Amino acid sequence: MFSHDHSIFLKGFKGGKGVATSFGVVLVISPLTAIIAAAIFILIVSITKYTSAGSIISGALYPILLHIIKRDSKLTLLSIILAILIIITHRENINRLIKGTERKIGQRVKIDERH
Repeated sequence: MFSHDHSIFLKGFKGGKGVATSFGVVLVISPLTAIIAAAIFILIVSITKYTSAGSIISGALYPILLHIIKRDSKLTLLSIILAILIIITHRENINRLIKGTERKIGQRVKIDERH
């Protein structure tokens, strides 16, 4: 996940936020956990219209779900690390959610918000 988030091939070593990559890891480790986490993601996004909220909440719940389903301390530790990384990469989104400035799905970008 780290190499996806901080790619040597992209300017400033910027990449994604690791959610899709983490989901792939979860899918391999525990398909049932992945399905439940995906359902939570879809539910949160459909209610809030915030992709970031779905990513943060489903990522944060992943260690709990995995522990309930697998009961493997090593996998639980790995899942906690993945959850922390997802939350860290979403710092700016969390700040925007708190301020009420995070864009919702389908919301147009204002001219002054473009980079």
